[in-house]
Amino acid sequence: MEKGIGVSGNIVGSIHYLRGDFSSALNYYEAALDVWRKMYLDSPSSEMATTLGNIGNIYKIRGDYGGALENYFIALKLAKDIKDKQSMAIYYNNIGGIYFDQNNYDKALENYQISLKLNTEIISNRNIASSIISIGNIYKAKRNYKDALENYYVALHISIEINDKLSISISYNNIGDVYKENGNYDKAIKNYLTALQIAE
Repeated sequence: MEKGIGVSGNIVGSIHYLRGDFSSALNYYEAALDVWRKMYLDSPSSEMATTLGNIGNIYKIRGDYGGALENYFIALKLAKDIKDKQSMAIYYNNIGGIYFDQNNYDKALENYQISLKLNTEIISNRNIASSIISIGNIYKAKRNYKDALENYYVALHISIEINDKLSISISYNNIGDVYKENGNYDKAIKNYLTALQIAE
């Protein structure tokens, strides 16, 4: 019975999250977290980690990076305790995203690379491409366009192999950004148009 309440809290919270009602989402996530704490006490669980990750997402959207990191780090620890590599990869990626938003590119890169390593170990190609795109974004932000392009093309190749149209479109768009920054407007336009065609 209690587990059902916790699961429902996460589901309803996620519905409110998708609707942009973050206050209601947070209330449901916190209610679910209370259930997991009563059920598992101090024992690590995937349910608790997932809920903490969801709460972290709310704090990130609100711009409360400290609150987001706090929840992501606890979720990461729980995922490590239960040896859940897939969840670990997600939380490392989320932590990297916070550091990226704070312009702390070295810490962002460190976390993205760990996420990439974990995704590679579990052969999660879609998430491998996502991690590589994130790494490319760091190089682009640092104006290291050579390494940015290299990562974007690798991500594009993987995305084409698995027919992930969203990642394909994002990769072409990012490649266009790099060419635009380099003043190569013909190549930029070509990649932007390809990204647009795929996204339609």
